[in-house]
Amino acid sequence: MKRIVGVFVLGVCGIVFLANSSDSQETKAPKGKSPFGWGFLKLSAEQKAKIGRIQGDFKTKIQPLEEKIKSLKDEEHTEMLKVLTAEQKKQLQAKAGAELKSDDKK
Repeated sequence: MKRIVGVFVLGVCGIVFLANSSDSQETKAPKGKSPFGWGFLKLSAEQKAKIGRIQGDFKTKIQPLEEKIKSLKDEEHTEMLKVLTAEQKKQLQAKAGAELKSDDKK
């Protein structure tokens, strides 16, 4: 019985949380941080809201590019490891203290 009540309470809390989070996202203006060094400008609420929207717009454009950069860096690392001999890979692993990716050990 206690278990059923606990599951019920968790379910209700989850529903309330989801309802509140979707409402707050729709009604609040996007918040952004003032760019470094802009704190002394005493921006108005309207300016802060506009900057927040601009930052939000660019964040959605920048995020896929950052993911692509990370993917390319991983690919670069994999290709560089292919150049190393087995002994060099062991030395690198010992020095770095981290294990090389399984497909990189070839």
